[in-house]
Amino acid sequence: MQSFEAGQAWAYATRANEQRSRIVICLVEPHADLGEIVHIQVNELNFKNKHAATGFSSKIEHMPYSASALRESGITFDGFVNQIPDITDGYQQWKTEFDKGDAGIWSVPVSEAVERMEQTLNQ
Repeated sequence: MQSFEAGQAWAYATRANEQRSRIVICLVEPHADLGEIVHIQVNELNFKNKHAATGFSSKIEHMPYSASALRESGITFDGFVNQIPDITDGYQQWKTEFDKGDAGIWSVPVSEAVERMEQTLNQ
């Protein structure tokens, strides 16, 4: 099984209308209790977002993920990106809350996480 590293792009079992969507690995960090935390960006989405000017978003900038859950998302290696996305802002916000015990990591298939985020943003 291939390990995760920054710059990799992966296809995954997407939602029906997002077959071109890809996961980009931005950062991989070890955690004593959770194992590898893989920080990803999800691109090429058709994501309803009532907070966006157009009503839609094409990506989720930062998602901290369990490595095992990523592997269970129907992933297929799709090469490397030319430039690793800058997730500094999202990572710092997450890390501050994570260190306080107020944030976690995703542990469901990526398509399910995208669906949950879309539902939450549009409530």
